[in-house]
Amino acid sequence: MTEPTSRRSFLRTSAVGVTVLAVPGLARAEFLLGPETVERQPFAAHVRRLVAALGQVGAPLRVDDQRALDSALSLADDAAAIAGATRVLDAYSLLTLEINPEGRVSVVAAK
Repeated sequence: MTEPTSRRSFLRTSAVGVTVLAVPGLARAEFLLGPETVERQPFAAHVRRLVAALGQVGAPLRVDDQRALDSALSLADDAAAIAGATRVLDAYSLLTLEINPEGRVSVVAAK
């Protein structure tokens, strides 16, 4: 049996999920959670689902970006893999969601 999800973890995951549904890309996940606080396996699985969903709605990643994403996710270092994947997906982001320690959410235009 798995542990119950904390409220903060749930909010972070939900914010990323809403971003995936609302915009064609992750909202700068590196700034949302930081690559050192994200576990590689769930992040990579989420990214693969995102890429598949983008393809299904007719907005696939460019071939070069797909190669760069695959290359980043195959790196041995977890933080480098997450940061590399995030850099690729940043080009597709329209918004950045920021959640402060108190749980307040702000949305700004991606850079």
